[in-house]
Amino acid sequence: MNTGFLPRFGWAGVRQENRSLEKFGKNMKLSGAILLFSLMTCCAGSPSLEDSLRESMLYRAKLMERLSAVSSKGGISREEAITIGENFAGRYIGCGGFIAISDGGDYWISHNAVGYWGKPDATTRIYKKDGRIASKLLRGKGEIYFYNIWD
Repeated sequence: MNTGFLPRFGWAGVRQENRSLEKFGKNMKLSGAILLFSLMTCCAGSPSLEDSLRESMLYRAKLMERLSAVSSKGGISREEAITIGENFAGRYIGCGGFIAISDGGDYWISHNAVGYWGKPDATTRIYKKDGRIASKLLRGKGEIYFYNIWD
């Protein structure tokens, strides 16, 4: 018996490669249909670019308004540090955002989510005495004061 004959041909002499190609074609059609349906459902409810820009501008305006109420006289309180942290994240983190504030002694530690996957970052310090901000997210600017976030 020729054993080289068995792997290529199945029952009734039908080539196995043809069956796998037919199965592959059916799977591709199904995958394409699922992808098309997913795109249609995702895009159907998405806001227009104009609406997204409007929402972004309103959000920034609200952040700036809250920041204008912060004063460094008497030090920076926890609530003021949260406002500063939210503004800092709104200005310097393109993808991600502010999470929380924790006490670090002489400064507040702003916990942020950075990047598409929301990688945790706790390198932003908001000094309690004067509102100075130090962070690696400043990209070489050193330190800034809270009132210069949007400059």
